[in-house]
Amino acid sequence: MDHLRRRAPEGAGGEEDLSGLESPAPSPEQETAGRKELEQVRKAVLELPDRTRQIFVLARIEGLTYREIALRLGISESSVQKHLARAVAHVMRCLRDS
Repeated sequence: MDHLRRRAPEGAGGEEDLSGLESPAPSPEQETAGRKELEQVRKAVLELPDRTRQIFVLARIEGLTYREIALRLGISESSVQKHLARAVAHVMRCLRDS
């Protein structure tokens, strides 16, 4: 709002026309589509083998690095990468196929 006020010509009073500004909130359609996609991702993640699911959650949800995951699980970083690649490929395939 302050930005618009500064850009208004001198002496311009009253409310600025804000009809051209987009709302930062998603539309109901976008919200519905987002919820549907999130549910598809959840289902796809639940289909993963336990270890692969665990690595996916640690990496993509908790934000751990490959090294942190490898140390926590007692496996190599390359194993973490392979599990994560499988997980991401599976999730993407499920999203594409739905």
